[in-house]
Amino acid sequence: MTPSDRPDPAPRRSRLSRWRSRLETLAAERPVFLAFCVFLGAALVVVPLSLPFYLSDTSNFLENIAAEAHGMVFDLLVIGWFMLWLNRLAERRLRTNRYREEIDDYLGWHSPEATHRIAGNVRRLNRNGIRKGLKLTEAYLKGANLAGAHLEHADLWGANLHSAGLHGALLSHANLAGANLQSADLERAILTGADLRGANLTEADLERAFLEDADLRGAIFTGADLQFASLPNALLTRARFVGANLRGAHLEGADLEGADFGGATLHGASLDGARLDGASFADADLERADLTGIVVSDAAALATLFEGVRSIRGVKLSTETEATLREVAPHLFRQPARV
Repeated sequence: MTPSDRPDPAPRRSRLSRWRSRLETLAAERPVFLAFCVFLGAALVVVPLSLPFYLSDTSNFLENIAAEAHGMVFDLLVIGWFMLWLNRLAERRLRTNRYREEIDDYLGWHSPEATHRIAGNVRRLNRNGIRKGLKLTEAYLKGANLAGAHLEHADLWGANLHSAGLHGALLSHANLAGANLQSADLERAILTGADLRGANLTEADLERAFLEDADLRGAIFTGADLQFASLPNALLTRARFVGANLRGAHLEGADLEGADFGGATLHGASLDGARLDGASFADADLERADLTGIVVSDAAALATLFEGVRSIRGVKLSTETEATLREVAPHLFRQPARV
């Protein structure tokens, strides 16, 4: 057979393509009608083939039908529950994707509507079990109510959370570098291991917040309330605590190199084992503060540390540190003059 005598497969492919297109259209637009057509086709094949068995042995045929019916009911029960479970999983995934897409749509918008939409979708995602790794880069969440929200490992780099309500929020290991948290309510918030480098926490409420092992290098805490906050082993290099309230705060083992505590209240705070080279406590209230085990490079650095401090009355110091201070800064141990 020569190539010219061979049948052209193009018309066959065309017919198959048309049939496939019709089936796809019916499946998408009229699924019930398509299912009924499949049922009729199957019935036209099965009934004529089984009719001789029904006529020759009716009782056994009906018995087999009944057995098959019971098996079908059991299959429907099992498969039905399985399909329901799969359907719920699919619906949950679709909802989750929709919430994420809506958040992405509003990222970069600086409007109250963006705040409302993003915060609402964060709560919806939390209710759907999505509590980690949310992408909220540079989100505008000024004044948003996110109290108790789950934002573990969330990316909130550069987000605007000015005056946001984050009371009791879970933000462990979240990326908040460069975020604006000015006047935010972070009371009892969990920020363990969070990245807050360069974050603005001016006048923020961090009372009893948990910031263990957090990276707070260069963060601004001017006028912030950190009463009884927990910051052991935190990185606070060059952080600014000017006028901050650190009464009863826990700063054990923290890296406070170059930190500025000018005018801050550290009444009863614990800085045991903290690294304080280059830090400043000018005009700070250190009454009853625990400074045992503080780490400084030399006596000169120790003297510089307490420059501008009026008194260290009631401050807990190690024997070695106290002896060194009495030599280099004896005025700190003088009793205040009586009026």
